[in-house]
Amino acid sequence: MAKSGIDPKNLQLEITESVLIEDFDDVHSKLQPLQDLGLTIALDDFGTGYSALSCMGELPVDVIKIDKSFIDKILVKDGQKQIIQELIAMCHKLGLIVVAEGVEYEEQRTYLAEVGCDIMQGYLYSKPVAEELALQKLESVPRS
Repeated sequence: MAKSGIDPKNLQLEITESVLIEDFDDVHSKLQPLQDLGLTIALDDFGTGYSALSCMGELPVDVIKIDKSFIDKILVKDGQKQIIQELIAMCHKLGLIVVAEGVEYEEQRTYLAEVGCDIMQGYLYSKPVAEELALQKLESVPRS
């Protein structure tokens, strides 16, 4: 960061839940100084492991990215909706931003918006595009 002059607040480091739960103490000790510098730390693929939930309040993260496998179940399992709603509420109580990964259908988007999901990403918005097209899309977005 010092060499490039990039402001740490403009960087986000993503770590998968599986890496975090392999050695929580080691990963925590490495992430905390980065977060202290101003980097945003995101926990990716949340929900694919089973022990990160137990240490949510201790995680040095700013963003939780709910795995697509949870989002897919919104369409087929009503009980899954309640789990996602409670997960979003719990994350918000901890001051975390919530991202839903893999949003592909309007019904998913509508439900996630109703329960307060902060950010959604997936094919509903765009399939992967080349850098040049991505920059064009960003430039065409009205600024508020």
